[in-house]
Amino acid sequence: MFIRAFIKAVRMTLRGEQPRTMQHPQLYAWIKEGAKLVDDVYDAAERAGLDRQAREKIALKIDGRKMSMETILGAVYHSHHLEMPHLLSTPGEHNITAIYAANLNDRYRVRCLHDALDKSPARAALARLSDHLEAIPKQ
Repeated sequence: MFIRAFIKAVRMTLRGEQPRTMQHPQLYAWIKEGAKLVDDVYDAAERAGLDRQAREKIALKIDGRKMSMETILGAVYHSHHLEMPHLLSTPGEHNITAIYAANLNDRYRVRCLHDALDKSPARAALARLSDHLEAIPKQ
């Protein structure tokens, strides 16, 4: 695996190409920061006594569907830790658009969750995550 990555890096260097993450450095940094902020929300929830079972019990109705705090955070975690980095590093005509679309969904759900948790100690961490999702870099 390392040999394959090394060979690919040498070929890209010889062609004068850059990795896609370096073609969108602000977006890459934003995704990495978002991943950290999602982790911070999980940590704040745990410290506040909201373990996985408790997060499953906190449910909202969003767009006519019942969604738990755990589901919302899990979706944002998946977006920032897996989906968005993959989309950014893989060539594709609509990958950047897909990142922006995923962020719209995440932003809306996190904002709804933030507004519903008016007395939770995890609310401050959610506010930081919500603000971050609102500030996606323009491309």
